[in-house]
Amino acid sequence: MADSIQSLAPYMVLESEVMKAMLDLAGVKPGDKYMDLGCGDGQFLVEAELRGAIVSGIEMDAVLVAESITKNLNVTQGDVFDANVSKLSVVTFWFTDKKLIPLLMDKLYAEMKKGAKLVCIYHSRTQWRDGVLVPEECLRQVPHVWQPTESIEVLGNWIHLYIR
Repeated sequence: MADSIQSLAPYMVLESEVMKAMLDLAGVKPGDKYMDLGCGDGQFLVEAELRGAIVSGIEMDAVLVAESITKNLNVTQGDVFDANVSKLSVVTFWFTDKKLIPLLMDKLYAEMKKGAKLVCIYHSRTQWRDGVLVPEECLRQVPHVWQPTESIEVLGNWIHLYIR
Protein backbone atom coordinates (compact mmCIF):
# COMPACT_ATOMS: atom_id res chain seq x y z
CA MET A 1 0.00 0.00 0.00
CA ALA A 2 2.96 2.33 0.61
CA ASP A 3 3.52 3.20 -3.06
CA SER A 4 -0.05 4.32 -3.62
CA ILE A 5 -0.40 6.18 -0.31
CA GLN A 6 2.29 8.73 -1.06
CA SER A 7 0.44 9.93 -4.16
CA LEU A 8 -2.85 10.07 -2.24
CA ALA A 9 -1.54 12.39 0.45
CA PRO A 10 0.39 15.30 -1.07
CA TYR A 11 2.40 17.49 1.32
CA MET A 12 0.78 20.87 1.95
CA VAL A 13 1.33 23.41 4.71
CA LEU A 14 -1.69 24.40 6.81
CA GLU A 15 -2.21 27.90 8.12
CA SER A 16 -0.98 28.23 11.71
CA GLU A 17 -4.47 29.24 12.89
CA VAL A 18 -5.98 26.02 11.49
CA MET A 19 -3.26 23.84 13.00
CA LYS A 20 -3.69 25.46 16.42
CA ALA A 21 -7.49 25.05 16.19
CA MET A 22 -7.02 21.32 15.55
CA LEU A 23 -4.81 20.92 18.61
CA ASP A 24 -7.17 23.11 20.68
CA LEU A 25 -10.12 20.95 19.66
CA ALA A 26 -8.23 17.85 20.78
CA GLY A 27 -7.33 19.54 24.04
CA VAL A 28 -3.64 18.65 23.67
CA LYS A 29 -2.04 19.06 27.09
CA PRO A 30 1.15 18.20 28.99
CA GLY A 31 1.76 14.46 29.09
CA ASP A 32 -0.48 13.59 26.14
CA LYS A 33 1.02 10.97 23.84
CA TYR A 34 0.48 12.59 20.47
CA MET A 35 1.12 11.42 16.90
CA ASP A 36 0.64 13.21 13.60
CA LEU A 37 0.09 10.76 10.73
CA GLY A 38 1.75 12.06 7.57
CA CYS A 39 3.51 14.73 9.63
CA GLY A 40 5.34 16.42 6.76
CA ASP A 41 7.95 18.81 8.12
CA GLY A 42 6.67 18.46 11.68
CA GLN A 43 4.74 21.73 12.14
CA PHE A 44 2.04 19.99 14.22
CA LEU A 45 4.64 18.20 16.31
CA VAL A 46 6.41 21.44 17.18
CA GLU A 47 3.15 23.05 18.34
CA ALA A 48 2.04 19.96 20.31
CA GLU A 49 5.46 19.77 21.96
CA LEU A 50 5.15 23.42 23.02
CA ARG A 51 1.91 22.38 24.75
CA GLY A 52 3.77 19.71 26.70
CA ALA A 53 2.77 16.65 24.68
CA ILE A 54 5.10 13.72 24.08
CA VAL A 55 5.20 13.82 20.29
CA SER A 56 5.90 11.46 17.43
CA GLY A 57 5.18 11.46 13.75
CA ILE A 58 5.25 9.21 10.74
CA GLU A 59 5.97 10.42 7.21
CA MET A 60 6.70 8.66 3.91
CA ASP A 61 8.80 11.38 2.30
CA ALA A 62 12.48 10.99 3.27
CA VAL A 63 13.25 14.68 2.64
CA LEU A 64 10.47 15.78 5.02
CA VAL A 65 11.57 13.24 7.62
CA ALA A 66 15.10 14.64 7.46
CA GLU A 67 13.74 18.18 7.86
CA SER A 68 11.72 17.10 10.92
CA ILE A 69 14.74 15.43 12.46
CA THR A 70 16.76 18.67 12.15
CA LYS A 71 14.08 20.18 14.46
CA ASN A 72 14.88 17.42 17.01
CA LEU A 73 11.49 15.77 16.45
CA ASN A 74 10.73 12.07 16.84
CA VAL A 75 9.71 11.22 13.27
CA THR A 76 9.81 7.83 11.60
CA GLN A 77 9.88 7.28 7.87
CA GLY A 78 7.10 4.89 6.98
CA ASP A 79 3.53 4.16 6.01
CA VAL A 80 0.76 5.52 8.26
CA PHE A 81 -0.83 2.07 8.17
CA ASP A 82 2.20 0.71 10.04
CA ALA A 83 1.95 3.27 12.86
CA ASN A 84 1.35 1.90 16.35
CA VAL A 85 -1.48 4.06 17.72
CA SER A 86 -2.52 1.77 20.59
CA LYS A 87 -0.98 3.84 23.42
CA LEU A 88 -1.65 7.32 22.06
CA SER A 89 -4.05 9.81 23.62
CA VAL A 90 -4.27 12.11 20.56
CA VAL A 91 -3.84 11.43 16.83
CA THR A 92 -4.17 13.94 14.00
CA PHE A 93 -4.23 13.55 10.24
CA TRP A 94 -5.00 15.57 7.15
CA PHE A 95 -5.49 13.47 4.05
CA THR A 96 -7.66 14.19 1.06
CA ASP A 97 -8.39 11.00 -0.84
CA LYS A 98 -11.59 8.98 -0.53
CA LYS A 99 -9.67 5.71 -0.88
CA LEU A 100 -7.37 6.48 2.03
CA ILE A 101 -9.73 8.03 4.60
CA PRO A 102 -12.08 5.07 5.23
CA LEU A 103 -9.18 2.60 5.40
CA LEU A 104 -7.29 4.77 7.84
CA MET A 105 -10.38 5.44 9.96
CA ASP A 106 -11.04 1.67 10.17
CA LYS A 107 -7.45 1.06 11.33
CA LEU A 108 -7.62 3.83 13.91
CA TYR A 109 -10.94 2.70 15.33
CA ALA A 110 -9.66 -0.86 15.68
CA GLU A 111 -6.34 0.11 17.29
CA MET A 112 -6.81 3.29 19.31
CA LYS A 113 -7.48 2.92 23.04
CA LYS A 114 -10.82 3.87 24.55
CA GLY A 115 -10.96 7.59 25.28
CA ALA A 116 -8.26 8.51 22.76
CA LYS A 117 -8.97 11.50 20.53
CA LEU A 118 -8.68 11.70 16.77
CA VAL A 119 -8.75 15.07 15.04
CA CYS A 120 -8.82 15.24 11.27
CA ILE A 121 -9.37 17.92 8.71
CA TYR A 122 -11.16 18.00 5.42
CA HIS A 123 -9.99 20.95 3.36
CA SER A 124 -12.89 22.61 1.59
CA ARG A 125 -11.35 25.70 -0.02
CA THR A 126 -9.38 23.93 -2.70
CA GLN A 127 -11.12 22.25 -5.63
CA TRP A 128 -10.11 18.60 -5.52
CA ARG A 129 -10.40 16.34 -8.55
CA ASP A 130 -10.31 12.68 -9.49
CA GLY A 131 -11.98 11.13 -6.49
CA VAL A 132 -10.75 13.47 -3.80
CA LEU A 133 -13.42 14.45 -1.31
CA VAL A 134 -15.17 17.58 -0.09
CA PRO A 135 -16.22 17.64 3.60
CA GLU A 136 -19.74 16.25 3.26
CA GLU A 137 -18.51 13.36 1.12
CA CYS A 138 -15.72 12.62 3.62
CA LEU A 139 -18.20 12.31 6.45
CA ARG A 140 -20.29 9.87 4.43
CA GLN A 141 -17.16 7.71 3.95
CA VAL A 142 -16.44 7.46 7.67
CA PRO A 143 -17.58 4.19 9.28
CA HIS A 144 -20.75 4.68 11.32
CA VAL A 145 -18.92 3.89 14.56
CA TRP A 146 -16.90 7.07 14.13
CA GLN A 147 -19.29 9.98 14.53
CA PRO A 148 -17.81 13.42 15.15
CA THR A 149 -18.14 14.63 18.73
CA GLU A 150 -17.57 18.16 17.52
CA SER A 151 -16.90 19.90 14.21
CA ILE A 152 -15.71 23.44 13.62
CA GLU A 153 -14.87 25.53 10.56
CA VAL A 154 -11.67 27.59 10.52
CA LEU A 155 -10.55 29.52 7.44
CA GLY A 156 -12.60 27.30 5.12
CA ASN A 157 -11.43 24.04 6.70
CA TRP A 158 -13.76 21.61 8.48
CA ILE A 159 -12.06 20.12 11.54
CA HIS A 160 -13.63 17.07 13.18
CA LEU A 161 -13.04 15.60 16.64
CA TYR A 162 -13.71 11.92 17.27
CA ILE A 163 -13.36 10.22 20.65
CA ARG A 164 -12.76 6.47 20.77
